[in-house]
Amino acid sequence: MVERYYNVGISQVAVTAIMIVLGISASLLLFGPLRGFIIATFRRTTTVGGGTQLQIIAYSKTGNDISGIVVKNIGPNELPYNDASAWQVVVDGELISVSSTNPSSGPLPVDGTLILTLSSTVSGSQPHSFEVYGPQGTVAQNTYTP
Repeated sequence: MVERYYNVGISQVAVTAIMIVLGISASLLLFGPLRGFIIATFRRTTTVGGGTQLQIIAYSKTGNDISGIVVKNIGPNELPYNDASAWQVVVDGELISVSSTNPSSGPLPVDGTLILTLSSTVSGSQPHSFEVYGPQGTVAQNTYTP
């Protein structure tokens, strides 16, 4: 007499289907938390590398006193502004308002310069720390030494 053995268990089709479902579930569980991290990383990268940068390149003087600051847009984007109220100057920790700008308004192109006229003069005979705050969170810092 010949004995026959029958395979008892789960079929290969069912095992394959279960493995596919488990693989998709595992990938979705991993992608959910990582998706937020990936998006935040790219957002930080564009903020850090893509923001417009300013540089203080000169000072306007009236006699021996500093009456203005020349700021240059070093890019990578042009910087729109409406008037002098878009700019703030801090000298040695004190806020000095900007009375006018030249040009008075418009976008400041890349490699373009802007003259900020201060509402009060600053002594040009001693060192000072200058900070210029412009539109879109732009900042320029420099130390003036006579």
